[in-house]
Amino acid sequence: MHSEAGPIARGLTPAYFAYARQFTLCDHSFTDVAGPSTPNHLMLITAASPIISNPPRYRLPVGAPRFKLPSLPMLLENESLTWANYGGYAFDCIADLRGRKTFTSEQFAKDAATGHLPSVSWVYAPHDASLLKFVRRRSAWHH
Repeated sequence: MHSEAGPIARGLTPAYFAYARQFTLCDHSFTDVAGPSTPNHLMLITAASPIISNPPRYRLPVGAPRFKLPSLPMLLENESLTWANYGGYAFDCIADLRGRKTFTSEQFAKDAATGHLPSVSWVYAPHDASLLKFVRRRSAWHH
């Protein structure tokens, strides 16, 4: 794994590396769409994206139609698997996902600590932090 400063030493965040060994972490991912971030967020959820610009403040305007796209969360539900969105804004852009199973980024740490994570989680750091900085702020993740 890498940070802005280069490779991350395993000893700095042992729980982060434990999660990486057990789960998929999109820690150093690349974009599918050469353009603004919203289409790439949609790609992570739906493997598709309409031609769209970033909406103001990461939200579609009030009354704007939601996109009707097949999505990985709905495929998971069809297979009786659970999912949750921790801090991601693009779920609100998809008609079938709007307002469903959406929690704050901070809720992920609480759910992980109590052993109540879903089968699949999309975890986004708050907009003012990188995922690594977000994870490292939580002391329980260092054990």
